[in-house]
Amino acid sequence: MIWDTKQLEDHVRSLYGDRLSRQLAPSLQSWKWRTGFAQYHYDSAQKEMQAGLGERDSQEIVCLILGFEDDEALHAYHVAQRKALANYVACIQSMHALADTFAHVIYFGLALELSEHTRIEERYISIHNVAKKLTNVQDAVRLHALVQELKDHPEFKYLNRLTNLAKHRAVVDARYNVSCIDGVPDGFQLPAFSTDGVAYPARTLENVLSEEFRRQNVLQVDIGCELNDILAKRLSACPP
Repeated sequence: MIWDTKQLEDHVRSLYGDRLSRQLAPSLQSWKWRTGFAQYHYDSAQKEMQAGLGERDSQEIVCLILGFEDDEALHAYHVAQRKALANYVACIQSMHALADTFAHVIYFGLALELSEHTRIEERYISIHNVAKKLTNVQDAVRLHALVQELKDHPEFKYLNRLTNLAKHRAVVDARYNVSCIDGVPDGFQLPAFSTDGVAYPARTLENVLSEEFRRQNVLQVDIGCELNDILAKRLSACPP
């Protein structure tokens, strides 16, 4: 499915005027950039690690880590691992920011600030608060369901807790892991952690990011298309 973001801007301008259209534009642009940033950092992390590993297979990587090669090669491996982790952390943080940036797109797109029943103070606009306000929007039933699907998924909650842990307490010490299990690829291993009384097991970082990025991106495009449909119906209901 393709989301026509220009159509969204045109609908908002036609229905609510230039002021709301100007408020929408930076958030819509930032959502596009954040999506690209997340993809860029994910790809860069993989490139950095591949540069540090060269053409070594799993057994040769183990030998490298155990010090069977020269110090220069081991240093290059550790530098690549640190650079890759820096990009993965940036990817995680961009994905975390995507939902709240998208909440602003919904908020300005539906002109929620124009009603006292849906208005939110600017600093409190978030995906969770926008979802609550959508229950007061008569023609946004399906949109509300899509937003709930986005934010209530276990992987969304896991990523949010992982991001908050890295932002406020400590950067998660993920390390490149050589798998000893057939069919399980090598990659970065997220350690187990606990936060808010919930314990999370160790997981493969690449799987967490790639699968949740795809899930969120598909849903956000669906939400955007639904926004366009809602506004198109509002326009058609307006007197000529």
